[in-house]
Amino acid sequence: MRKALWLLVLALATGLIAAGCGDDDDDGGDEGGEALTEQEFITQADQICSDGDAEIEAEEQQFFGQGEPTQAEIERYATDVFVPGVQSQIDGIRGLEPPEEIEGEVTEFLDTAQTALDGVEEDPSAFGDQQGEDPFAEATQMASDLGLRVCAQ
Repeated sequence: MRKALWLLVLALATGLIAAGCGDDDDDGGDEGGEALTEQEFITQADQICSDGDAEIEAEEQQFFGQGEPTQAEIERYATDVFVPGVQSQIDGIRGLEPPEEIEGEVTEFLDTAQTALDGVEEDPSAFGDQQGEDPFAEATQMASDLGLRVCAQ
């Protein structure tokens, strides 16, 4: 049961990580460009999540192998793999230019995901705690409401 919950949290995190992968250079290359359409935004954000999920899952397999992880391993994984990976996804999605009509919801979603991630970073002992509440539940619902599929998993 604990492993199933941990895998659920990991899957959500992976989606968020994937969402953060992308070009966030501040070289001005995109300044003055047009905002994406809603479908383009959804497609690109979900691709970020998909790519990031794959990276996190690969690192998870190397990190844990096949055995049941100890709490110390889970905390080290949260700090070394999960937090940086999800941060990359959040940053990647922030680098996209959503259409004006959903810009506020996108910002709220990303801010909520960032707050949840900051909580995991501050207290990695709560990561994967089956007794605890999913810190990403609200962000996941917001992603779903935006029409994101992969990022809402």
